[in-house]
Amino acid sequence: MTSNKKSKVRPSKSSPKKLPDKRKQAINKKKSVKSKTIEGISSKKERRIRKGKTSALSFSQKKKRKQAKRKRLIFEWSITLGISLILLIIINISTFSVVTVDGYSMTPTINDQDKLFVFKWGKVNRFQLIYFKDPKKNEVSVRRIIGLPGERIEYREGILYVDNSQVPERFIEAIDEATEEPITGNFTLDEILEVGSIPEGHYFVLGDNRQYATDSRYYGFIDEKSIIGVAKARIFPFHNMRQF
Repeated sequence: MTSNKKSKVRPSKSSPKKLPDKRKQAINKKKSVKSKTIEGISSKKERRIRKGKTSALSFSQKKKRKQAKRKRLIFEWSITLGISLILLIIINISTFSVVTVDGYSMTPTINDQDKLFVFKWGKVNRFQLIYFKDPKKNEVSVRRIIGLPGERIEYREGILYVDNSQVPERFIEAIDEATEEPITGNFTLDEILEVGSIPEGHYFVLGDNRQYATDSRYYGFIDEKSIIGVAKARIFPFHNMRQF
């Protein structure tokens, strides 16, 4: 008898199940998105690094440019100031100067230690204040022009006469109110200097403080070559500034 034994059937190994196409596409899409995200983050980091390097380099370049510009400006200003100073010195030597009065021979018009603006060019006229080299002391002084070349000068009762014509001196009183005596004593050129008239190229000067001033009555005429300039104004003290 044959026995009907049921034979055991072993399940055969089946091949892995294939994913549906839509699911597979979704997974691939996620992977692609993830990859692109990583790449995007990486590229952003690189851009930031590059930007940082560029900005640092740009800042350094700007700083160097500013320093170079500052140095150039300082150099240009130094050159300008140097040239201006040289020109000022040249102008000062050749055109004008500021001088300090020494003494009281010109009181009350100007006083000791007053500072005057002296112009070195221009024609010398009567009653102007001149700055000149004292022919006796070899010093500089300020006095007033009274007589011009070729003129005859004399004083009578405190009044100035030029070539026998009376010339008013409005900057000084003729008579001292306290003593009622003439402020300028009587004299002629013949009496004090033994000449009839002022020589050519020379001037006769007096100080405004007539009773105490040292002037042409004592040291003679002033050579025009000794005249440095004409005092145009007092610039110090400030509260006594004035033009002459």
